[in-house]
This record gives sequence, C-alpha cells and structure tokens, in this order.
Amino acid sequence: FNGYCGAESGYIPVSAVAPSLLISEMEVQKKARSYDRPPLLAPPDDSHSSHDSQDPVLAAMQDEMQRSTAQLHLGDLERPYYMEYRLADQQKVEAAASQGAQTEYSSQSYRPLTVGVRVGDPQLDNTNFASAAEPGVGTGANEQFTISLDPSYPALRQDLWIASDQTYKRALSSLAGKRAYLQTATREDPLPDFVKAPTNRETNFAWIAPMAGKLPPRIEMPPGTAEACATMSRSISARLAGKSNLRDTSVRVSVESANQYYLNSEGATFRSPRHMRTLRAWATATTPDGQRLRGGFAIVDRPDINAPCAEADARTFGDRFTQSYDELVAAAHAPQGEEYVGPVLVEADAAAEIFATLLPPTIVGRKATLTDNPVAIDSDRDLPSLNGRVLPSSFEVIDDPAANALPGGVDFDDEAVPPSRVRVIEKGILKRPLSNRVPVKGSPESNGHARAQAGGAALPSPTNLIVESTGGLSDAELKDRLRALCRERGLPYGLLLRRFQTAGSVEDFSPEDLTDPSMEATMGGTGRGGAALQPLSLWKVYADDGREEQVRGLQLTDLRLTALKTILAAGQEKALYQGFYTPPPSFTLGVLAVGLSEGLPFTLTAPAVLFDELEFRPQRRAP
Repeated sequence: FNGYCGAESGYIPVSAVAPSLLISEMEVQKKARSYDRPPLLAPPDDSHSSHDSQDPVLAAMQDEMQRSTAQLHLGDLERPYYMEYRLADQQKVEAAASQGAQTEYSSQSYRPLTVGVRVGDPQLDNTNFASAAEPGVGTGANEQFTISLDPSYPALRQDLWIASDQTYKRALSSLAGKRAYLQTATREDPLPDFVKAPTNRETNFAWIAPMAGKLPPRIEMPPGTAEACATMSRSISARLAGKSNLRDTSVRVSVESANQYYLNSEGATFRSPRHMRTLRAWATATTPDGQRLRGGFAIVDRPDINAPCAEADARTFGDRFTQSYDELVAAAHAPQGEEYVGPVLVEADAAAEIFATLLPPTIVGRKATLTDNPVAIDSDRDLPSLNGRVLPSSFEVIDDPAANALPGGVDFDDEAVPPSRVRVIEKGILKRPLSNRVPVKGSPESNGHARAQAGGAALPSPTNLIVESTGGLSDAELKDRLRALCRERGLPYGLLLRRFQTAGSVEDFSPEDLTDPSMEATMGGTGRGGAALQPLSLWKVYADDGREEQVRGLQLTDLRLTALKTILAAGQEKALYQGFYTPPPSFTLGVLAVGLSEGLPFTLTAPAVLFDELEFRPQRRAP
C-alpha cells in the first residue's frame, strides 16, 4: 500500500506490505438509497456540431442549450422557462516580494461554469427562497461547477449536459419548497421574480449574433507575464530594503485575464475578453509604545495587456511606495492622541475610501429572501428604504458604467443588457438602486448593472461611482469652517484625517499581526460598519491659529452609514478610489463563490467632507 496517513502535524506519506487475510466474521450494512436520479437526457452526440467550430467552447454551449431548452423535463413537472450558461477561461499570475526578495510566485488556470435554470414563471419561480429543512437548497437559480480546461468539444458537451441536468432538478426542488412555504406565508413583495431585458433604450448596442466570426478575439496571457510580475514585485519592494523602523513589508502583484462567455435561452450571446491588474504594497512599523501601524496603497487597473508589468509602472509604483514609507514613519513617531468627539475634516483620499466602504451595500437593489427559518436575521434591517435619506440634500451619487477607462467600465453588463447612467441618490435621497433583471422597488427593470466574477452569477454591482455636492468649498475654506466649529463648541482643536491605514486580507499579514490588537481593525472586512477604516495620517488643527500637529494611536469608532447624514460641507477637488465590491451574503445564496479574483472591481470619486461629529478612542495595545 502506498498512500497517506493522518497525523497531528498533517498527512504524511506511508507505505505498508501485508498478505491476504481470511476474516471469520464481518458485518456489512446495505448502502442508503441515493435520491439522485440518473440524467434525464441521453448523453450528447458529440460527433458533430451544428455551429461554427472555430470556438469549441461557444459551439458546445450553443448545442447543449438548444437541446436542453427543447427536451429537458421531468414527467409532468415544469420545463425551464429560462436558462443561461456563463463560463470563463481564466488565467492568473501572482507574485509577492519583501525588501527585494521573492516570497511567492504562482500561475493558475481555471474554468468555472455557472448554469442558471428558472422554472415556474417570471411572476413566481424557484429563486429567492431559503429552506431551513434543506440548507443550501432553493436559494437561487444558479449552480457553479468546475470543468475541463481543454478546448475539447466532446468534454465540454459532457460537462454542460451534467450541469444542466443537476441544476434543473435542484430548481424543481426549490420551486416545490417555495410553493409549500407560500401556502402559509404572505408574499409581501408584489414584484415578479424575473423580467425581460429592457428593449426601449436609446443605444447602439445589439446582442452579438451567435457566430464566432463576429465575436471579439480571445485574450491570452502574454508569454513571460509571470516573470515580469515577479520582477516588478521585487523591484518595488526593494525600495524599502534596509530602511529603519520597519517590521514587515510586502508587495503583491497579480494579473488576471479571462474570456467570459455568456449564452441564454433568449438568444443573447457574448464573448467578452477582460484583463485586470491588482497591486498591493504595504509596510508595518512599530511605535515606541508597541503599537503597529500599517501604511501603503492598492491599485486596481487595466494595464496594456501586452506589457502588464512594465518597468515604467514599476518605477512609478516604487516612488509611491517610498512616499508611503515616509508617511508611515512620520505617523509612528507622532505623539499618542487623546479621546476625541467633535467635528472632523476628512480629505478627499480618505473621504473616497469612506464612501467606497459605506455606499455600495446601500445602493444595490435586492429582494428580501423568503425563508421558513424562524431564527433568520434580516441583514438589511439597518439599510435605508427607497426614498430614505442617505446624505445631506446637497449631495448626489451617480453610477456611470460608460466610463470605460476605469476598471468598472463596461459596454454591456453580464446579462447582455446595455448599461444606464443611474442617478442613484438625488438631493441626498436614495431614488434608484442599481439592478439586474430581478426587479426591486425603484428599479422595476434592469438598468444594466448585472456583473459577475469569472464564471459566477451576475449580481447588481457598482461600476464607476461619482459622489458630487453643490456649493463645494476650497481646502482653506473647509479648514476655516472646522476651526469655527471648534470655537463654537469650546474645543481647543479639531481633527484632520488625511489617510487611512492600509487594510488587507489574511494573506497580507504576518502571524504576529493576526494576534495583535492594534492590527485587528485593519483586518476587518469593508461594508456598512467600516471597521477596517482606521487612521494613519491624523492631525490636530488648533482652533486659535490653525497650526497642525500630527497624532497617532486613535481608532475611529462606530463608523456607520448614518454618519454620512452628519456631513456639513464638501470640497471642490476629488480623489479616486479603486477597489473591489463583494456582494453581501444574501446575494450569494446558492452560488458558490469560486474564482481567482477578490471581487468585482469598481471605482469611486469623491470630494473632501467635513463631518459634524465623529468619535475617536485610543487603540488597544499589544501585551
């Protein structure tokens, strides 16, 4: 025998030799009956394709879609009224380095497939229901699978056949559970579960005809990309080699390229080539009294696909990393701040990060999930209702997907619907949520904001958010307003927040960081609470003469969406935020969140803002 043996330290290889054995007695039990039915349709005929075979992926999707919509059914139960396939050929290279030395280097290929099946009718179908009796069943129209990487038509047809069969059967089970639940429960939302794609838009977009010759060319990762990313990570991280006052540093560069395929039973088809680069650079310093501060920056962009890790970019990012180091060291040597409650001026860079953290979960449209679980918690209970106030009346928020130069920009969304420029918030009031083809209050049809991670389900998502305010003040006027507020309230100083510490995922932290109280806040996820937003560059602005004095060690407490209502004024100049939006758990029910990317990229521009009142408290320190 050659295999592995489990041990406290993990699995270890083991081999053993033994003769045949005659055992006097052994008890066996009958295997439990499986409730899985065999596939409803016969295996696909892969001898030929009825479509142009220049792209076997698209040909397999089209042939199996045609067969499934025509033949897939179980007895007298409903046939699918809508189906979709979403597949991504994805490649990712990633490299990390610290102080000029390589720490990680990897290259991955991945092909996720999501199959969507809706049974019933658009008014009431199998989606948007979660059963306590069958966790994970009845929560959505989509199931995700991992399929063969080879461009083999027969293998792809086989994968699509099995995936379509499983998703259809699960959809039937979901619909039965939902109908049973509604026998004794009231459906408060009168909107249907699904709507047709809008057709009255003034746009030159047309669904792409299902012929490979009319599709845009596939995108491929250029040879040498992995080596170039590794070189870039070493070059940037070497800028801090030998620098004093540092505990840890890291530069992580990743480049992703994907060919996203989409096909639905209504005839919409596209193949969309996409690429993206993510760079995170950070350093950690320890203060004289043992606190840890984390500075750095993150970039999400679309570089030249032929040179995604160019030397010129490495020099630019290296200069920025050096500036981040100088800012970090200055903060580490600043005196400890005191507890503070009062007006706070937040410069544009930090303000954009606040808006990017708090706004996206607020402005995406979602239906309340039906559930028979009596202890289910409404995760949206603290979100404003449609026509509820989010910001002061001088503010509006727009999402403009047509700004293609930015990472979130699109020509059409991931349900093949042309995007609209949406005025989400008008005069501070939430008016029009971002939506896909699942209608919600305020958006009875899709406004072209369905977006999917590679191979995943398409969910409402921001693309390029623009926060605007009338009557913007200059930087000097904002500072004068801050000082005046302090004098009115008898405060010796107000606070000026220029930059937050760099937040990150667990992979970006050392083992010591994971147990340090002063670092735990920067590991918090972004969302409505904003727990990950903790100050790095924080300054006292004295009310009498306007002089500035840097402080550290203060934690911004309880930053919630309601804090945005207390904004008193906004600036004129704007800053750009680039990051990722992660849909809330209520969106991803029944959809396996598998993929190589961190979320859906989006951008946000916003001005500096003056808050009427925020609270800061001293951070906990490591023992």
